[in-house]
Amino acid sequence: MQRERKRLEKTQLQYESDLQTLLTEVTGLPASVRPAQDTPQDLPSPKDIASALETAGQRLAQLEQTAQARDEAQQALTEHAELRQALDGRRQRKVETPTRDLIKKLERWADAATDAESLLDGEAPKELPPARTDPTWPSSTPTTWPSPP
Repeated sequence: MQRERKRLEKTQLQYESDLQTLLTEVTGLPASVRPAQDTPQDLPSPKDIASALETAGQRLAQLEQTAQARDEAQQALTEHAELRQALDGRRQRKVETPTRDLIKKLERWADAATDAESLLDGEAPKELPPARTDPTWPSSTPTTWPSPP
């Protein structure tokens, strides 16, 4: 019991000393943030301080989680942009360039066919296969060409 009383007195003295230090620090604050009266009754209790500390800690943890989520989203966005750029490059190489080349070839073939038709004046030799006007041509193409007479 004696030990407990000494420990309690020591704790109370420590509390009073800490309170006095706090009051001294509070009086040293600028008037705009200093409490109106520097009495112990006007100051927050240790329980209030602990509660505020816990709330501040929770808020800080939320902010850290939000910052981490933002960083992860930013990283995912960067990866997505890089992937999209790579896909655009692949589309350019695999689709657009070959398509342009094919269009150029088809235009040259069309020009050659037009030139050949103008040279022949519409009279094609009988050895040439007939021109296809059937819209289902690829599916109606004969497997063998008719033999010339």
